[in-house]
Amino acid sequence: MSGKSSAFSIEQRNELRERLRAHQERYGISPQTISDQIAAKTGLVTTKEAGGKRVTRFLKAQGKQEDKFIAAVADYLDDVAPIDVEESAVAFARLLTQSQDRRTDLSPLIGRYQAYLRPMRPAPHPPLPPGFAGVPPEHIEPRRGEFETAYAIIEMTPLEESNALLVADTVSNIAIDPEIDTFPERSAALSSTGALIPFGFSGFLVATRSLMETRLYRLIKIEDEPLTLRGHLTLNGLQASVKRRMDLQVFDPDYEVELVRVADVGEV
Repeated sequence: MSGKSSAFSIEQRNELRERLRAHQERYGISPQTISDQIAAKTGLVTTKEAGGKRVTRFLKAQGKQEDKFIAAVADYLDDVAPIDVEESAVAFARLLTQSQDRRTDLSPLIGRYQAYLRPMRPAPHPPLPPGFAGVPPEHIEPRRGEFETAYAIIEMTPLEESNALLVADTVSNIAIDPEIDTFPERSAALSSTGALIPFGFSGFLVATRSLMETRLYRLIKIEDEPLTLRGHLTLNGLQASVKRRMDLQVFDPDYEVELVRVADVGEV
């Protein structure tokens, strides 16, 4: 008696298993966390205890998992760990870095960060006419606010074959609601992938891409304890273009951004 044929060959299952193992090792995450992230990404229904055990059995090649689980793993990996992400990151670094950048030590930047935003400065007012006495209230720049809008969780990990870091980020505040100033206890899977490279004098350039948006960060380090990076964020996507402030110039960034390191990679 023959059972129903599987939609996934043995070779495909083995390839997905190796990709999932590599993803687990890179970020130091548990089978239970992977199961939770798969459920959040794909809607695969499972009990908490059974989900972690199923991921463990798959990673250890114990038993044969049903097709809907394998399909969910494939969807999850295509989102959080595309096959060519490391090759693309290496190509990005080779294209943009200069010879002196290759000597920059990026290892101190490895870790998990919380990213906060604040609005860009308003466009300057036109100069006052000659002889104008006093300064109108609208020409007085208000005090700059703090970086209080919680935006994204960002992880930076080593990237072999290039002086660059692999970057994964998940935006927890997609609407960029200024009233949201904290991060969820359990973030969704790190869904955007990209790279960090040295760029300019003591600066760094980060580019990440998700299905709907590309993000470009230009950063400098401003503090060591905790390690803090600060700079500008430019967004490229339909939502970004709709929400963009009308007073910003064409090449202005969308926001000022601050990244604060909160843990080493793999720590909760």
